[in-house]
Amino acid sequence: MSERKGIRRKFRTEVIFIANGNFHFGYSKDLSANDIFIETTEIYPIGTELLIDFYLPGAPQKFKLKGRVMRVVEKPGNGGKKGMGIEFINTSDFQKNLLHNFVERDNYQI
Repeated sequence: MSERKGIRRKFRTEVIFIANGNFHFGYSKDLSANDIFIETTEIYPIGTELLIDFYLPGAPQKFKLKGRVMRVVEKPGNGGKKGMGIEFINTSDFQKNLLHNFVERDNYQI
């Protein structure tokens, strides 16, 4: 995720995540078919694996994915917020298709 290529979509929804047995809340900032950025006060080191839970409009059920911290923002500038870039791990083809179709609507390139 360090090069962050591809289509991303600004997307704000509540995200629940579990790391090291602890439940946390945050909000998504943006999303691609492969990753999500979560704004949160609870920051974990790069490489930490998490369970992620969020709603995607149009999806038949809540998304429950496994992810890995790939980027951390601890000292935000310009009024931004702290957060983590999370790469999805082992997403099913069904989940990837739903994510891809959601991101493609009103997309923008980074």
